[in-house]
Amino acid sequence: MESLRDAYKILGVPINSSIRVVREAYRKLAKKYHPDSNPHEPEHSHAMMMKINDAYEIIKWHQKRGIWVEERVYSPYDEMLKRWERERAQEREAKRRSEERRQREQEAFQRFWERVTLERKYELGDKKYFDSIVRYARAFLSFYYGKNLHNFAYRERPYGSRLYSEYEVRFNRMLDKGRQLARLSKSERYRKKSNLVLGFLKTFIDDTKRIYSPIIERRAQALRSFEKALYGSDKFIGNYFTHENTDREQIIELFKKSLDGFEYFLKAYPESSLIEYAQSRLGVLEFLYRAFIRD
Repeated sequence: MESLRDAYKILGVPINSSIRVVREAYRKLAKKYHPDSNPHEPEHSHAMMMKINDAYEIIKWHQKRGIWVEERVYSPYDEMLKRWERERAQEREAKRRSEERRQREQEAFQRFWERVTLERKYELGDKKYFDSIVRYARAFLSFYYGKNLHNFAYRERPYGSRLYSEYEVRFNRMLDKGRQLARLSKSERYRKKSNLVLGFLKTFIDDTKRIYSPIIERRAQALRSFEKALYGSDKFIGNYFTHENTDREQIIELFKKSLDGFEYFLKAYPESSLIEYAQSRLGVLEFLYRAFIRD
């Protein structure tokens, strides 16, 4: 490599010079030391031309093959240049990553917006199915309490028993139709709401079949407490499905009162044989709250 270093020195150019710079330096020196330009020193001119030509050929040969002299002696400027290049490279990398992140966020937002738009479109179509289920529920619950079918004594009479049997058949048909409408729902919101309403209706009709016998609870106080709670819950459910324009705060207050009666009964008579009937009615109230009252 010493001969290559010497070649750059002879031509008077830096060791990292391009072939264009080397060529220009060679032509300048060749013109200067050509024998025709120095007729009084032919031997010196000839010797210099030999050195210039050799140096030029050596540099061309090495550069053609991609061989370069190693970096020059260290200087503070070199370190500053390297640090600047590293910082520029880091900035370019940070900019690239920021652009990729922005692109990913934009794509994610676009996908989110498409889902929201599609879900909203489904909701507008599914609302009519849900409203139909709610209308069926209100009509059948209003009929149930309007015809006094919640009165067990009335249902034991021939006419009441026949009316309840017919009601149960129609109620189950309505329930099946409601399930069909719920299956048509494509939006998650109305699918959940429809299933809650259907769950309440199923729990309600099952509870109506649980006719308790007063004789299974021989304690008069426990029986009165249970029947008072049962009456309060029937009054609340009947009013809720009969009057649609009741104030929300008033509905919540009536709902709490219907729960208070069962809470007192369960605490006062934990060993009562009517506990399972009370728990069944609490399940109905819970489904009613989740399906209609809770936001």
